[in-house]
Amino acid sequence: MKKGSAKIKLGPIILISNYSNITTPDPTKSNMGGVVQRMWVAPISYFDTIGAPETVMAAVGDLAKITDTHTFLTGKGFHKFYLTKNKGGVKAEPAGEEDGKSLDYKFEGFTPGGDKAKRQMMAMLNNEKCIVLIEEAADMSIVNQIGSAELYASFNNSYTSGGTNKDLRGHTISVEAPTTYAFVYEGTITEHP
Repeated sequence: MKKGSAKIKLGPIILISNYSNITTPDPTKSNMGGVVQRMWVAPISYFDTIGAPETVMAAVGDLAKITDTHTFLTGKGFHKFYLTKNKGGVKAEPAGEEDGKSLDYKFEGFTPGGDKAKRQMMAMLNNEKCIVLIEEAADMSIVNQIGSAELYASFNNSYTSGGTNKDLRGHTISVEAPTTYAFVYEGTITEHP
């Protein structure tokens, strides 16, 4: 053996592949696009504990899920917002430079109406740090979570009165957060009382 080198004896190593096969969609399950007509929003200040993503991978997909249920301070929970059908969707788009890429996890949708309370809430959310949950239409067990304890969701909401009597009046909801994975929340959704 050369000077300065050493033999290292390793115990049994269990390797889990980072990847699995990607096949055609299951014909017995819906692959329809879109989201359901609701979303949940909670300011970071409402939370007692925020569930964290899995850190150990036993199977492909484990690192993209949050199984711990978020808990809230007394009298707090997620606010439920109605969304107009076929006016929204979730995207996870690459961000950053080569060898340092992450994702911008985004949602854009529409909620109708222009009453004073809604105008105030939508404007205030533009300066609030939040966590947002949005279910997918084809499989409501897929609840997209935008924002986390460390990387909050931020809003860029806007209002339109519409230009003609054929147009919708209301708010375009636009929210995004940087993330490592397009996280799926598997905990219980506690709604604001």
